[in-house]
Amino acid sequence: MTTLSRLVFLAAFLLGMLLHGQTPEKTTTSAPPTLSKSDAKAAQKEKEAQQQQELLKKRAAAMAEMLTTELNGINDRIKEVSTALSSSSLTDTYLIRNYTELVQQLTKRKNELVRKIEKLKTNPEETDLNENEKINKISPNEARYTFLNAVNFDFNDNKTNYVGHFNIYYPSVGKNRWGVNVGILKVNYQTRDSLINYATQNVLQHPLDVPDNDGETYFQMYNRYATTTQVTATSFYAQLLYKLNKLGTATIYLHAHAELLYTQYRVNTYLKTLQQDTITIGSAQPAPDPSSLVQRLDTVSSKTIHLASPHLGVGTTIDFNFKDDCTLFLQPTVGVALNYVNRFPTQDADGNYTLQTYSKAQGFFMVRTYFQYNTSTATQIILGTDIRGMLPDQQPYFAAYVGLNVGIDKLFK
Repeated sequence: MTTLSRLVFLAAFLLGMLLHGQTPEKTTTSAPPTLSKSDAKAAQKEKEAQQQQELLKKRAAAMAEMLTTELNGINDRIKEVSTALSSSSLTDTYLIRNYTELVQQLTKRKNELVRKIEKLKTNPEETDLNENEKINKISPNEARYTFLNAVNFDFNDNKTNYVGHFNIYYPSVGKNRWGVNVGILKVNYQTRDSLINYATQNVLQHPLDVPDNDGETYFQMYNRYATTTQVTATSFYAQLLYKLNKLGTATIYLHAHAELLYTQYRVNTYLKTLQQDTITIGSAQPAPDPSSLVQRLDTVSSKTIHLASPHLGVGTTIDFNFKDDCTLFLQPTVGVALNYVNRFPTQDADGNYTLQTYSKAQGFFMVRTYFQYNTSTATQIILGTDIRGMLPDQQPYFAAYVGLNVGIDKLFK
């Protein structure tokens, strides 16, 4: 085959291929299926849940790292204190006791940290629980501040009254045994004091007309007088504390007590006429002595007495710390009051019932208690009692109250 014929053959072959060759198929891409609104919301929630889970894991890891650092520091501190305790040169009993208490507190915190770290490793969502568990940790040596608003129960009259208490309790200032306790307490004492008297009285029928002639009249009454006493006190007090010892959950202090007690006594007298006769002056009934005649009688009369009395005393303070979020405070005190009243009403020169005041020293006693439960970092529920009386034989006044303490300690941190 000649060269020319070869070229012709090749050209014919290529032409046939172009005429009969198949063009490549076009590929088409289908659009993704459209999701319904409910499916879209579900997908979005799932995505947010995954993001939240990742965030919780990061927070848990960061918190675990922080707690681990604190745990390592506590372990080092326990070793240091234990070494100091084992030293033969340490002979001070007070330092030994303090170091022992410190080791106990550090060990307790160490156990808490180990527990929390394990929870964080097994459950990252524990970070949310930790936020809710942030309750005020109460330390026996830590300052506590009280701004209490409470209600005072009067079980005799089924009434409630306001109680207010501002207090700074700092049992250990610095690293020594001395502390302070100062405050202002306004409280209403309930009392069963009552006095019942009966009297026959001549009362003018017309207040400006004194009967002295035959035929004129006046009233003769047989009356019942019931007298009750209400007591409201405001105490401005300051105490110097000295730490004695710690027995289990209780820390015991001696305290010196100085107080200005401002008390309001309200004496209420209620009159009830049991019998009334109209008396006519005549030969059989002579005119009464003018001094025995009363112009009028009030069915209810009140007299208020205000007394400010300095109080000085000594006593014992027992501070129970049952666990991290509740305490019981118990404080008996005895001493001398420089002013006081006789709590039993007597009649004054005008015939009104009142309380007799005395400006001389007299022994007194007081027992103050309250139970505090921390509900959060900012509020605490307080249930308290306040009992005080005069020695040797006067029955005490008693007050019971419950209220909410606002965490003003945040202002001091």
